[in-house]
Amino acid sequence: MSRIRMGLPVTLFILLLLVGAERVRADDGRFAMPGVIAPNVHFWINVFAGYGTNQGILHDSEDLGRIYGVIDLIAYDQPDPARENRERIRAALAHYRAVLERLARHPDCARAESRRLAALFAPEVDPRQYAAAAARLRCQIGQRDRFEAGLIRSGAYMAQIREILRSHGVPEDLAYLPHVESAFDPEARSHVGALGMWQFMPATGRRFMTVGYAVDERRDPITATYAAAALLRENYAQLGSWPLAITAYNHGTNGMLRAKAQHGDDFEAIYRNYRAPSFGFASRNFYAEFLAARQVAANYRLHFGDLDFDRPEAVRTLILEGYADFDDLSRFFGVAPETLRRMNRSLGPPILSGRQRIPKGFTLRLPLQAQDAITAAVPEPLLHAAQVPSRYYTVRPGDTAYRIARRHDVPVADLIAINGLDRNATIRPRQVLRIPGRGEQVQAAMVPAVLGVAEEGAADTVCDGTHPEPI
Repeated sequence: MSRIRMGLPVTLFILLLLVGAERVRADDGRFAMPGVIAPNVHFWINVFAGYGTNQGILHDSEDLGRIYGVIDLIAYDQPDPARENRERIRAALAHYRAVLERLARHPDCARAESRRLAALFAPEVDPRQYAAAAARLRCQIGQRDRFEAGLIRSGAYMAQIREILRSHGVPEDLAYLPHVESAFDPEARSHVGALGMWQFMPATGRRFMTVGYAVDERRDPITATYAAAALLRENYAQLGSWPLAITAYNHGTNGMLRAKAQHGDDFEAIYRNYRAPSFGFASRNFYAEFLAARQVAANYRLHFGDLDFDRPEAVRTLILEGYADFDDLSRFFGVAPETLRRMNRSLGPPILSGRQRIPKGFTLRLPLQAQDAITAAVPEPLLHAAQVPSRYYTVRPGDTAYRIARRHDVPVADLIAINGLDRNATIRPRQVLRIPGRGEQVQAAMVPAVLGVAEEGAADTVCDGTHPEPI
């Protein structure tokens, strides 16, 4: 069912750290590695550079040096791997849980698999530790191929990211954080709603940039980098150390302020002793993941050989002096729609489908060689004074999503998707729903589940294309 591949031996891990030390020496004082997380850094180097997405690592979630086995999975880029992989992971977890629970009952069990797992513990271990370990079983999917793809993508952005970080007075090596967050994928979306290369949640993103359905700057790699630099600078100003500031990027500034209030600014003390429901595996390991990603990326040739990195595009920008249709600009500048979309990733489905216009004041990116890009002027007939109105509906008692969709002649699936409704299409009175335009392409989880609650007695709402502010 599984086979043991322990990844990089400790001696090789230490060698890699020594080889990479010169490459990252300038930041060593700011990005110290406490001894308590050294096994974690070792583990994540293995995840990023040793195991692919077709492998699952069965391990102890608290002692990352304790790896029970490795199972084969179907790679994420293959058709519909999720169901089969879930079953394989479930079976592997059940197997190792049973072995550990058997050891808890019979510490001297002579079965080969039991002895192999027992050897991963201290010689005189209390049998209750086996039972505790059974409850801490976890499967981590390898990331080698995904990390390599992220390295290649990073070539298009790394120089500008470093420049932005430097301009904000924060360490340039924070440019490696997107390897942890998204593998430098500007379209990356988490199951909890984080979006973009820097994985901003909607509420945090709104502090620094535009976050909406028509325009979501979390998808724009450069705008999001400015936001990330500002947030990281804030974190450091409040927390006083980069290990805490980086952990706060995942856990939240307020959460780390609470941890600091309890345990001081010693990262090791916080790691060992801080307990909070939200300070789970991801938050506890985020700084170790960053250190591992930094080592792997800074020394990529040791792990991946020579790579053909993506190159930055030569672009020209202009600020729109009015509202403009996406297709009109594509035709006028002679830029293929897919190219214009890729260079302006913040533009959302309503604009790309023609249901809404690109807003006035938007900074449009164009290929440097685009027609008329030298003058970068949009003719006045292509500019409009106002946005195309959007339709909204305020839910009344007795309404259902099906009835609302039928009343407005739109597919119920689109109504559910565009409003982020749950699988039961749950709605409540006075909830404001966006009505998709006919032919508008929508995707699940594109907008918050609740767009807003109207004032008592409000009727159907028509506005200028902006969403009601979420509550």
